[in-house]
Amino acid sequence: MNSDQYSEAEKDDIEKAIQDNFEGMIMTDTKATSRLFVVAFPHLIDAVTTRLNGHQQVQYIFLEGIFHSHQHRPDYSIPATVSERYIELMCVYQKSDLEKFLKTNNQYRVVEALTIVEQHNIPKASAFLKERTGDYEGAYSLLARLYTSQCDEVMEKHYLARKDGWSKTQNELTEDFDQILNLLLRSSRNLTDERRNSLWYKFLDLKIHKIGKAKRSPNRDLVE
Repeated sequence: MNSDQYSEAEKDDIEKAIQDNFEGMIMTDTKATSRLFVVAFPHLIDAVTTRLNGHQQVQYIFLEGIFHSHQHRPDYSIPATVSERYIELMCVYQKSDLEKFLKTNNQYRVVEALTIVEQHNIPKASAFLKERTGDYEGAYSLLARLYTSQCDEVMEKHYLARKDGWSKTQNELTEDFDQILNLLLRSSRNLTDERRNSLWYKFLDLKIHKIGKAKRSPNRDLVE
């Protein structure tokens, strides 16, 4: 808040009023309040976030508004601790959007974020962060384990040749398979020959596992 139309004493009074009443302001108009903090009081965001630690849902609403409003103040760098707290809350309230947030935001520490996401057992987001740390094998293991589990579930579901919902499920499996393939393609540029070959052999085993399962099912649509 840098306007010359206010004296320093008036600015202090306004800041105190904001801090004393911010929770009610958030619940009344979240978007407007978050934008106000981003544009006029960015230096208070960290302190307000800490004060909301005992009010998890309100804290989430506040931080969601902060990150949505950040475009109005691109010169302001949100503290890593605030970003990491938002990541933790997304694991609870909005895990479906977590991976997208991690890919489009760089104001967090990767190792700390990975610890948070692993505690909440979110495989795809964990795999993305492991890849960023250079742990390609760890990222692959998470994605492969998830894919294998989903394949087994689908095979069981369609064992009696049930067709309901198969198209959607098949598309999701294809997307997951492509995600693993793309991970290997990216990692190949950074791995030694031994590590690269090891991952590709594991990938072939994964594909063979799926084909074998599909051939044992009476639903021939499962065989690619």
